[in-house]
Amino acid sequence: MKRVVLLLAIVCLATGCLWRKAEDRSYTIYRSSRIEGINLLGKETSVQGFLDDLFFEIAKRKGFQIEMRTMPNAKTQSLLEIKDADAVIGTIDLTPQNQKIFLYSEPIYSFGPVMVIRVQDSYKSLAELKDKFVAFDRNYAGYLEGRNDVAFIFKPYDQMTLAMEDLIQGKIDAVVCDSFVAYQYVNSFYANKIKVSTPLLKEKALRLITYQHSKHDELIKLFNEGLNEVKAQGTYKKMLNYWGLVDPSTPQK
Repeated sequence: MKRVVLLLAIVCLATGCLWRKAEDRSYTIYRSSRIEGINLLGKETSVQGFLDDLFFEIAKRKGFQIEMRTMPNAKTQSLLEIKDADAVIGTIDLTPQNQKIFLYSEPIYSFGPVMVIRVQDSYKSLAELKDKFVAFDRNYAGYLEGRNDVAFIFKPYDQMTLAMEDLIQGKIDAVVCDSFVAYQYVNSFYANKIKVSTPLLKEKALRLITYQHSKHDELIKLFNEGLNEVKAQGTYKKMLNYWGLVDPSTPQK
């Protein structure tokens, strides 16, 4: 009888430990319905679908559970203040000061300014465009005007469609605009006429973010491991293709 009681106690203890471990690996992740600093051009549903597929695939691989919650038009930092938020998907700048406060994952989805040129041209960097006309989205004016090492001629545009038309007609030599906008034009409206010729000129990325020294350090570690796995095995690229998205920080061929 004593042996039975002892065995039951051991089983209960083990079961309790396993239950607590499973509970500890259950996370609530918040995100906004929009991404700060980027116009998704109507692809909000595609981005959310891609994130869902990616996160649930990583959770399955690494043995944890997640609940994804979406808040309308919320800023990343405000999501972190939600009581039951274990981590958030967002775009808080990765500065030395912020890294003292927040713990970041590897980039989930990157975007930012890229250079677009005609398909027959071969410019690989802004440095090659000395004395050339470079159109740019006014949203990137501050970034470009700070590049004193490049002596190209600025031409601001409010509508990127007009900039692309002028590029094709030879009125300007390149266009700098957001990668999301650039690939939208390259892969649809102006296919076989223009191309993206540079990596991101300035990267901004969606990341999984939580507070430093929180109890969720393991989540970031597990997520990074899973993200590297799905990228290495080609699953990440397949998910992007399925949802009609392009991450300019990953190889395009």
